[in-house]
Amino acid sequence: MDDVNRQIPLLSEIPSLEYAQIFTASSIMFDTGKGSELATFDVTIRDMPGKKNFLLLGGIEELINVMLNWQYDKKFVDYLLSENLISKTFAEYLKDFKFTGDIYAMPEGTICFPGEPVVRVTASLCDANLFTAFLVNVICYPTLFLSKAARVRLAANGKPYYFAGAMRTFGFENILKIQRYSHLLGAAVHVPFASYHFQIAGRKPAIGFYHALIKSFATEEEAYEHFLPWTAGFSLSTSMVDTYDYKKGIEKWIAVEKQARASGQSLGAVSIDSGDVFDMAEFFRSKLDEAGLTDTMILAYSNLDEFKIAELEKRGAKINAYCAFTEITSVSDRPVLEVVYKLAERINKDGQVQYAAKLTPGKLSLPGRKQVFRKYDQSGLLKEDVIGLENEQLGETLLVQYIKDSELIHELPTLDQTKIYIDSQLSSLPDQYKSVTENIDSPVTVSSKIDKILQQLKSEHSS
Repeated sequence: MDDVNRQIPLLSEIPSLEYAQIFTASSIMFDTGKGSELATFDVTIRDMPGKKNFLLLGGIEELINVMLNWQYDKKFVDYLLSENLISKTFAEYLKDFKFTGDIYAMPEGTICFPGEPVVRVTASLCDANLFTAFLVNVICYPTLFLSKAARVRLAANGKPYYFAGAMRTFGFENILKIQRYSHLLGAAVHVPFASYHFQIAGRKPAIGFYHALIKSFATEEEAYEHFLPWTAGFSLSTSMVDTYDYKKGIEKWIAVEKQARASGQSLGAVSIDSGDVFDMAEFFRSKLDEAGLTDTMILAYSNLDEFKIAELEKRGAKINAYCAFTEITSVSDRPVLEVVYKLAERINKDGQVQYAAKLTPGKLSLPGRKQVFRKYDQSGLLKEDVIGLENEQLGETLLVQYIKDSELIHELPTLDQTKIYIDSQLSSLPDQYKSVTENIDSPVTVSSKIDKILQQLKSEHSS
């Protein structure tokens, strides 16, 4: 399956979702001639959300594909004109619109920090302004989810972990994105449509025997017996044993499992869906071991997040795998990512570079056409990121040019290539940044050249 067909379905009307003032501002720029100036904008994450010490960048694949196909529906343009939001000349321009600029971005799955430009757009001032809402929005949820889910991976201490939560995502359409990122992070299973849609080789769906099915039968034993023929051939099969009384439930499950093993079958694993996860895991493990089922896995659910998982691991919980659903897909501790899109530079009609920055305290943006440079220590661990001008040489460059003059010049990676890249990124992260309980300052500095330009702008505007 080629890259286009394996993408998350794109919303054809995405360009039409911009705010009214964005259309009007670009129309004013276009009509006055100001919009023809070449401008560079940065997409930057302003603050670190919650107790995180790093972010994993998401949304880049979708961003690139939307920008390559950006156009406006002619009827919608007529509507903007009828509402006096754009001029007639700009309306004609929008009807034949095509992005003709350049886009640099950090590859999807890159470890990044607040203040760094993660996407850089260079286009006419008029055009670049049109993308404001989309470029801010497209990386928000993917980056939030990837960053929180990565912490689950770290907290699990090498044990398998699963992400799903299809019933409680923020919008049903997010399920496919969640499953895509789950695969990139190495989650062991997927919902069936994700495996089918992304054509993930060698990954069979997991199957879980849940409360509604158990309650459909007169007894738990009868329910387990009917479930047994369905358990073969899946990456994982698991049964809930706490529908009624978990102590009796595990005994009934063990009885069916021992009988099944005698004929070469197995119900698979057992799961903890509620209650005191630590104590129930201890109880289940003791009962399973007494019955000689020492290889039976115990999965834990119960609204787990990275904080609860880290605490369970610290206490030595008898849990073999973690299922992090609602708390992770909703990014429950801090479901906010303050992404901004700021003008950094423009070139006027005389060819002169005009630097731009926002100087408001607490909302500072940096001037110039920038690059992010990463430095490593002798053991290959991330040491420092330096934000510098694009022509400086301060370390490994993170921003990659994907689009040049409206053409894709850097192929988007496959899912498995991105997965390997994320593994390498997390491997390069020093241990202190992996903590889920302690906050560490971001290792980001600004080059002296950018700082000099910034101080000049401050001086100009203060006077």
